[in-house]
Amino acid sequence: MTRLVLDLVRPYRSWLVIVFAAMLVEIAMSLAAPWPLKLVLDDALGNHKLPEWLAWAHNFGIERHTLGVALFAGLATLLIAIIAAVATYIDNYYTTSIGQWVANDLRIRIYAHLHRLSLGYYDGAKTGTSPRRRSTPSPSAW
Repeated sequence: MTRLVLDLVRPYRSWLVIVFAAMLVEIAMSLAAPWPLKLVLDDALGNHKLPEWLAWAHNFGIERHTLGVALFAGLATLLIAIIAAVATYIDNYYTTSIGQWVANDLRIRIYAHLHRLSLGYYDGAKTGTSPRRRSTPSPSAW
């Protein structure tokens, strides 16, 4: 069964890589979501400045006071939400597409298998029974 699934998914490896990358971005954004609040609580309410590694934000017009830090935190929250939304969309789109294509490939394989069977098979086989589980009537039933 695992081999069948792997055979069906193999043509969509590159799409699965995209899904995996989108999932990693989703995870990263969900982990980053509380960070702007930490920035506001630690820095804006305390010493009113961004950490040194975020000093580049002052070059874009964000002031060095409480409202500047709050503005930066709000923009960071918005950016995190947008990136998470795009990653979720990509994840959902490609996951659904892969599922639909794999189901279609499975239907094609089943149809091809049924088409290869002889007409005699359909004369003797009952609907819903597996060829391996077909039992012969016991002698007591005769």
